[in-house]
Formats: sequence, C-alpha cells, structure tokens
Amino acid sequence: MNRLLEVLRSYALCIRSRVLAIFSFSWATFIGALIVSKGIPSPFPLLTILTISFAMTAATYIFNDVMDLEIDRINIDAILSSLSPFKSHLDCPIAQGQVPKKEALSLVVLLTALALTLSLSVNTETFLLCTAFLVLAFLYSSPKIYLKKRFIAKQAVTGTGGAISNLIGGAAFGELSLSLLYAATLFFVFTFAGSPIFDFVDIKGDRERGAKTLSVVLGPTFTIKFAVATLLSFSIATILVYPLLGLNIVAPFLITSSILLFSWASFSLLRKWHDPRYLTGAYRKMFVSFFVAELAVFLGVF
Repeated sequence: MNRLLEVLRSYALCIRSRVLAIFSFSWATFIGALIVSKGIPSPFPLLTILTISFAMTAATYIFNDVMDLEIDRINIDAILSSLSPFKSHLDCPIAQGQVPKKEALSLVVLLTALALTLSLSVNTETFLLCTAFLVLAFLYSSPKIYLKKRFIAKQAVTGTGGAISNLIGGAAFGELSLSLLYAATLFFVFTFAGSPIFDFVDIKGDRERGAKTLSVVLGPTFTIKFAVATLLSFSIATILVYPLLGLNIVAPFLITSSILLFSWASFSLLRKWHDPRYLTGAYRKMFVSFFVAELAVFLGVF
C-alpha cells in the first residue's frame, strides 16, 4: 500500500508541474466543442474529449520532462545560483529528483493508452487526430529525432499540437466548421509566434544542449519583434475576413484586444527579458491573452 501511495504521489507531482500547459490544450479542446455545438455540448462526449486532451497532453509533456532532464537541471542550477525569485516557483520534480524516471515513464504509458483507447471509442477522426498529436509530440522529444533541437520545428510542432487540440473538440461532435478551423489556426499562430518568448527562462540550458530555439539562434530581441509582427498581421487578416468565417464583430474585437495585450507584455521584455520578475509578470499577461483569444472565437459564432 505504501508503495502504491508513493507511485500515485509521483504521478500527481508530474501532472501538477505541467498543469498550465495541460489546461491550455484542454481549453482549446473545450472551445472547439463549444464552437461546433453552439455552446451546448452533450455532457458525456464533452467529458470524454476533455479526458483525451488531458491524457495526451500530460503524457507528451511528462515525456518531454524525462527527455530534457539534463537541460532542466542546468536551468535549475542557473536559477538557484542567481538567487532568482523563480526559485520559489521551481516545479521540476523529475529534474529535482523527486520523481524517478521509471515512474514518470510508466505514467506516460498509462496516459497514452488512455488517450488512444478513449479516442478510438469516440470516432475515427478523433482517434486519428489524437494519434497525430502523440506521434508529433514524441518525435519532438525523442533523442534520436529530437525535433526540439531543429530550428523552427520546435514551435511548429507545438503550434500544430494546439491546433489538433481544437480540432478534436469538433471532430468528437462530427463537425469541422470554418469557425473551428479558424480557432485551430489562431492557436497555431499564437503558439508559433509566442512560444519562443516562453523559452527565455530556459535559454541557458537550451544553448548548452544545442536546442535551436528562435531565442537561441536569433536572440530575444528578434524573437519578441517577430512574435508581435506575426500576431498583429494575423489580427489585421482577421478583421478583413471574419464575416467569411461565420463570425460576428465580437471575434475580431476581442482577438485584436488580446493580441495588443500580448504585444504590450512582449515589448516590456525588450530590455528586461533576463529579469525573472518581469518574465513572470509578462507570462501571466500572455496566457490571459491566449485564453481570451480562443474564447473570442466561440463568442463570435453567435
């Protein structure tokens, strides 16, 4: 019994350390379901797809944590040695030795099996989307392929995974509408442009391990300007074409507002990206902007 409790505690630590990422992808699935059901999804299918989204996202992020063990240790040492305020928020149980690799990998297997089994029980489209998500995610972190090390591939894979999360929400209810495809594109663009900014906290470990993130290859300043330019361009495109997507004026208004919030938070980091206090505050605003943008698509279908 004690051994079982220890294992369950390890599982809980792994999931807790990635709760924000898991919630982000599950939120996309939830929004996808709301869009195609016009806000009234059937409870049981909704619970099923949210469980699928939770399981596949948790599995891939925990697998990534196992594969990035050494990188995370480098970043932890850098944070501790700088007496950074981030040290009170360190939540890397595998790299910190709180969870054995074997137990973390066993959780990955269980979650992967759960996601695939449930998705197969829903319909073929959901199963294929779930499989594609898992394959991309494992290629992202697998040592022999390690897409994370390849320039641009890291953010492209993450963005594609987010788009798939949106599409699963619709596929489970048998519909892939233009509005849903737009929501998936929005997630992809937000992640492709913005995720490199979230790599600033890991830049030391990424450099030492040869991960070719945008911030490592082209520097934080370019990364911020690229993100803002990309998202503002997407905002302009949304304003021009939103009626063709079956959206009302609420969608471009809220999406543009969220992108402006993201841009403001990003530009505040131009000279202070290395300061953990500013990173923490900026990251909070960026997450809020993403959640509002996704919600805006749902509100825009009425």
